[in-house]
Amino acid sequence: MCGRAALALLLMSGILAGCGGNPVPPGETQGASASATSGGSTPVTPGGSAPATSGSSAPVPSTLTITSAAWPDGGALRPPYACDRLGDPSVSPPLSWQGAGAEVRNYAITVIDVDQYNLVHWAVFDLPATITELPEGASGSLPAPARELGNGYRLPCPPPGVLHHCVLTVWALRGPVNGVADLPGAALAIGRTTAIYQR
Repeated sequence: MCGRAALALLLMSGILAGCGGNPVPPGETQGASASATSGGSTPVTPGGSAPATSGSSAPVPSTLTITSAAWPDGGALRPPYACDRLGDPSVSPPLSWQGAGAEVRNYAITVIDVDQYNLVHWAVFDLPATITELPEGASGSLPAPARELGNGYRLPCPPPGVLHHCVLTVWALRGPVNGVADLPGAALAIGRTTAIYQR
């Protein structure tokens, strides 16, 4: 009887040890990494950066509303804002935006062809916070202290028969930036419209 009792005690202690295991650190779940999310991917904001999570100090940018008959979201981009043939003059699109807060210090605008290695067709920096619209052909004559990358707006001009998605984004910023790569981290609000073009 004593032998059976001792054996039972040994078995019970082993079961308890196996159920206990190593404690899971706070904030982690057993069998999954702390960064895993439902579906296995991290949600992305319109600015291309992951939204703030618990314990993060980075705010999620709010959304600007962009209006541009020349650049309809999901619609067709047409000349003169895209090329009909090589050598066509570049005409930047008219656009307006709203929804930025009072804390915005300046704006930036980008036009990127995501089907052509993220080719930048237009990048405007340091646009004054008082400006919320641009007329057609504004590239090259923007109000100070705004500056443009390179020679200003360049027409999207993909090879004939190839469908390209051209993304126009307005960035409401908390201060000046050095280049396109700095925009997501400085954005207070973002608006985006994607037009499709095929020659």
